Amino acid sequence: DDAEELCNCKFTLAYGTKILLHNTKMKLKRGMRYGLLGGNDSGKTTLMRSIANNQVEGFPDSSTVRTVFVEADIQGEQSHLSCIDYVMHDPAIQALNIPREDVVDILATVGFTDDGKAK
Repeated sequence: DDAEELCNCKFTLAYGTKILLHNTKMKLKRGMRYGLLGGNDSGKTTLMRSIANNQVEGFPDSSTVRTVFVEADIQGEQSHLSCIDYVMHDPAIQALNIPREDVVDILATVGFTDDGKAK
């Protein structure tokens, strides 16, 4: 594929003294959408938080690649929200002024229904 390469990096990621990802390779191309899947405590949240804070060596900064990291800890007043409503409630999404329909469409590409439930 001829898409522009945005990232072709190798990095190590730790949480405290625990190495989560060691010499991990990541390749990203313009125009693609990416997601993370992994077991509990595999480093997904730490990686996304590090990307959002421009702390992953070799990863393009936010002026080149748009990333949105929505914390997964749902507590208290947000626990009743659907997945779509929860994403729409996030300040980062609100700051980007992304329409609800766009969130629904993007979530549908990774297996969510119009009401925000996983298929």
